[in-house]
Amino acid sequence: MNIFKRLFKRTNATAQCPRCLGKGHVDMNDIKRLGNELRWAPGKCAYCSGTGLVEPEMLFNVAIGDPYLTINLPKAERNRVITGDGAAAERANLYNQNVNLIIAQILELYCVKKLEAEQIVDLYLQTNPSGNIQHKNEMIEYVNKVIAHSGRKRK
Repeated sequence: MNIFKRLFKRTNATAQCPRCLGKGHVDMNDIKRLGNELRWAPGKCAYCSGTGLVEPEMLFNVAIGDPYLTINLPKAERNRVITGDGAAAERANLYNQNVNLIIAQILELYCVKKLEAEQIVDLYLQTNPSGNIQHKNEMIEYVNKVIAHSGRKRK
């Protein structure tokens, strides 16, 4: 039995991070390559925590393009995602559904209701008491990004 343990023992070998390609940060090229233009911003890589290297197990446990695994995720939640915790997986799924819903709502308000980006943000801030008016310009920028990325035209 010791022979098998020695032959198949786990090592702490590291692999180049496939998300940031070993740079330690994701840039717009990485974001586009992974199809997360509307979900991520450039910055420190959440997959490797900015080191450029990951444990091989990480490659099997977490998809490199998982939109939920971002740098602002609390460390405890990040660990739950990495270990495959069922509740964390459900939260990730809900997060992804919510982001997709927000994107769809923005496009409907723009294409069908013919609202401009600032009007969409104003509507959001009026109907969402937890909305942060200090970030209004960032929100307008995001809405414009969604509109531009979709390539959809108004009806």
